[in-house]
Amino acid sequence: MLSIVLVVGAVLQVAEFDAGRSLGLIAAGMLAFLGVLDLAYFVRTGLFARERGGPGNVAVVASVLALAVILAIRFV
Repeated sequence: MLSIVLVVGAVLQVAEFDAGRSLGLIAAGMLAFLGVLDLAYFVRTGLFARERGGPGNVAVVASVLALAVILAIRFV
């Protein structure tokens, strides 16, 4: 669902429709929720440990949260 919202929002932004901005904010919220959910799960299960692929997991969570912040700043 998130990927659909991101693609449709991008298309509407390129076409200069106001709905693209709204979908960008919705996508930012969805990404923030996903990032916080992943962060909580990875901390609880110990997936940030080096022997369990921690650096890769940190990169995934950080990139999701960073994209959420970038979208929120861009469309607010």
